[in-house]
Amino acid sequence: MSSLVMFMTISLDGYATGPDVSMENAMGVGGEALHEWLFEGDDTDKAVAESLSGGIGACLVGRVMHDLGIPHWGDVPFPLPTVVLTHEELPDRPMTSGTFTYVSGIKPALARARELAGERDVLLMGGPGVIRQYLSTGLVDEIRLSIAHLLLGGGLRLFEGIGTPPPTFETVSSRSSSLATHLVLRAVR
Repeated sequence: MSSLVMFMTISLDGYATGPDVSMENAMGVGGEALHEWLFEGDDTDKAVAESLSGGIGACLVGRVMHDLGIPHWGDVPFPLPTVVLTHEELPDRPMTSGTFTYVSGIKPALARARELAGERDVLLMGGPGVIRQYLSTGLVDEIRLSIAHLLLGGGLRLFEGIGTPPPTFETVSSRSSSLATHLVLRAVR
């Protein structure tokens, strides 16, 4: 079975967005700086970015991330089928590089993403609320976490409220650049 691989960048103070997220400011105030390593990073950052697409067969995002992201992406976030976790029944939405499929319920959405991914893994992109749902139910197999070397001082925290006891992970790898520290963690079951 394919793995559910969570990917997110957070600030040193644990925020996955800046404050005041809106349609005009999808990452919140200052939140765009979280992804500076993706665009201006060194060879370490480039290798991490390239590793994201290796072995991934489908993406899984929440409805808020979808709605905020579409105007900026103009397409699916990666050139892959993308499942959107939503409460609203919607028809599939074909895009240039893939199709958005809308599914209600975290387990049915994951099942559909795995079906679309085939033997490859499913990339759980967020937003933070959706990631917390999958973490709190123990469905995340691997975390790929990039910690941007900056403080945001507010926004949406990634790991706040994931339940007690929280899931346990072990470190697979860790590497740093001048802009971010990149961790790969695997679930201990």
